[in-house]
Amino acid sequence: MTLSRSPTAIGSAADAESLAKGCSNIEGDLTISAGASGDDGIRLDGIKGITGGITIQDCPNRCTGFSPGTVTSSTLESVGGDIQISDVGGLRGLLFPALRDVHGRITLENLMDLKDLDIASLRFVNQSFVLAGAPELANLTAPATGFDMAGDPARLRVWDVGLGSVDPFLIAPSNAHTRDISISRIPNVVHAELATSNGGAVVIEGNGHLTLGLGNFRNVSDTQNLLMPAHVETLNLSGLAAVRWSSGPNARPGEYYTLGSLAVHDSGRLKALPLLWEGVGSLDIARNDALAALAFPRDPDAARAVASSLRNIAVRDNPKLELVADSGDGRWNGTVETAGWIWPTEDMETFVLSGAVHDTFFRPLEKIHGLTTSSSPNPAKPRVLGDFALTSTVAEFHCGTIDQMRMHGVFVGGYTCNGNSVDMVPPRHNGGGAGRRTTAFGAAALVVKVEMVVVVAVSVLSVVSGGTGWLVQF
Repeated sequence: MTLSRSPTAIGSAADAESLAKGCSNIEGDLTISAGASGDDGIRLDGIKGITGGITIQDCPNRCTGFSPGTVTSSTLESVGGDIQISDVGGLRGLLFPALRDVHGRITLENLMDLKDLDIASLRFVNQSFVLAGAPELANLTAPATGFDMAGDPARLRVWDVGLGSVDPFLIAPSNAHTRDISISRIPNVVHAELATSNGGAVVIEGNGHLTLGLGNFRNVSDTQNLLMPAHVETLNLSGLAAVRWSSGPNARPGEYYTLGSLAVHDSGRLKALPLLWEGVGSLDIARNDALAALAFPRDPDAARAVASSLRNIAVRDNPKLELVADSGDGRWNGTVETAGWIWPTEDMETFVLSGAVHDTFFRPLEKIHGLTTSSSPNPAKPRVLGDFALTSTVAEFHCGTIDQMRMHGVFVGGYTCNGNSVDMVPPRHNGGGAGRRTTAFGAAALVVKVEMVVVVAVSVLSVVSGGTGWLVQF
């Protein structure tokens, strides 16, 4: 039997029992009164589908003392609208173990007494899933393979919950739609495993003690755990204590796994950061007080992919992280060969460094360009097209070599080194007009600029690689 009137209202446990016995499908919305009575909960066993949504009504601000305590159904499989339950005090359990598809949104907010949530069979939610303000929630039953979300936007928000694990929200099937994820205010979570197959903006705010598991995004619905391509557009991490990588048999960490941008910040206990993805477009690593090591992939294919994809780099205010020429070759977890830094092989947009940067850090880049006497860089070599800003806390650091690369056009955008700026040397013109000449200098140079009959003499001290000097035109 199908009940056709809309909405369907439940004012007591007896109403729910009578409704469930009389029909298997409800057309329209199902509403439950906040003042519903009953000692054994609102039981909807027998109902398989609701074309509309589910809500507990009459709660304009906050309801207290929801006397039934629970809303359950062992048979409900599909909901056509939104499940909206907010600001209901006394609600201790929402148990829908057979629920597979919600073609609207799920919003569970400010349920201060909620302890049990069962969505064991959930496979699809449209647009958004919000679980917020449930500090007593301790028991979550959710599908081990995750669930898909579609629509625009497809957003998942979990914050201020008492759960000990949020893994079901960070896992998605291999064919899942791209979704935005935000996890924060999770005081009881000490380990989380990110295994979403696709992500837009993924934000995970740890509690300072969180270990985040990363690695290959597997086809979690496949019993053979086949590796699948995966991409996260933006991964923003904070409050971490450690990062753990995992990989399948005969696979390197990060294989088929790319990031548009990665931000790791304000993680006071994080000591080492493995950057083992096969491709990363932007890095922003800032204010991690204990961070002392970076680990890039040493595998040739993975290293080449990272080096060719980096466009924006910012490594700032990590007081224990020292950047030197030595690559810091080693092994991550004793198995994966790593390097301490990879210089991009393509042009970069921005490059911002502050902290313990040593003179030797830039020697590989200096070697790449060769610092010949030409005042124009080789366009086939990687340059920084936008802003370059360097502030080194190392007392012995000198900007001479960096300044020279700037003069040669390696850093063609905005430029500062320890707060000072240097102009690029104008390109050399062969066969120039009358009055133009080219002069070669050694370690020091006098640059003369003529602008509207005003001659300005500027003395620039430059450190020159190999004593070959550089060309100045005036």
